[in-house]
Formats: sequence, C-alpha cells, structure tokens
Amino acid sequence: MLYVVTGGNAKQRKVIETAMLYVIQLLNIPNDVFIDIELCKMDVKGGVMEIGKRRFHMEINKQESFAEIAYTVFHEMKHVEQIANKVLVYTYRDIKWKGEDHTTTEYFKRPWEVEAYKFERNADLMLKRIGA
Repeated sequence: MLYVVTGGNAKQRKVIETAMLYVIQLLNIPNDVFIDIELCKMDVKGGVMEIGKRRFHMEINKQESFAEIAYTVFHEMKHVEQIANKVLVYTYRDIKWKGEDHTTTEYFKRPWEVEAYKFERNADLMLKRIGA
C-alpha cells in the first residue's frame, strides 16, 4: 500500500502519518492500493472518500481536532480494507456487503459502517501515546 498526504499543516500531517503507521499494522490492505489523503476545508465533519478499484481519494476536514482527524483516518481506512478485499462492493445500482444487498439499509445500521465506527476506537491508544 502506498499513500500520500497533502494539505493542512505539518502537525496535522504528522497525526495522519502516525495514524497510518498504526492502521498499516492492524488492517489487511493489499500492496497495490494507493491512497491520496488530502487535508482541506470542508463543510462536513470528519471526511469523505472517493472510491476506485485500487485507488482512493480521502478528504479530511482540516478544521477538526487532531483526535477527530485520527478517528477519520481509522474509519476511512477500514473502508479501504473492506473495498480492496471486496467485502464491500459499490456498483452504480447497489451496495453489497459480503454478497448481500444493503442498498436501502439505514446509514448507522450498515454493517460496514458499524465495523468502521468500532475500528475507530483503535485510534485512542495512538492518541494517548502522542498526547493529542
């Protein structure tokens, strides 16, 4: 897996770099995945991600706290793992989780979101270690 971090300030980029060091150890992301992580001003909390087969573009709101930036990285990287390993499949018509259609499932009941929010908790140990 390769990634690049742009935007924001040096401290924000350092939080992302540290989060990625943790994430790499915890997740099973194929080597041929590329992630472009951009810290930018956004109207939404957290971040968003554009999905490709092996290329992902993650935008993180640079107006968030260091902790929220770390949580967003952990959350979105869990989705990278799910998509890269074809556990979560988006098509132009539907969304499938482990082969089961979840197109109409409410956001907080979607199994991949439940899993990603649970995975965010792994950021707590990292945040304690860096004092954020």
